[in-house]
Amino acid sequence: LNSNWELALAGDGSRLAAATLERQVYWMDRSGNLRWAADAPDDVAALRCDAAGRSILVGFASGRVVRLRWG
Repeated sequence: LNSNWELALAGDGSRLAAATLERQVYWMDRSGNLRWAADAPDDVAALRCDAAGRSILVGFASGRVVRLRWG
């Protein structure tokens, strides 16, 4: 667990998820273009991308886990 930020890369390299100390979650394409961003309701403890770059799992410090999925 890194208390400052979290990064996760899709297995095929098509997407990158990042979370910041300021409780921001970002979803970017392989060129670094921002595809989606949101405020997190709690500190992000972990991020995981699926292999195809279609979804991420966000684990919060509270223990809550949320799956975010895109077409």
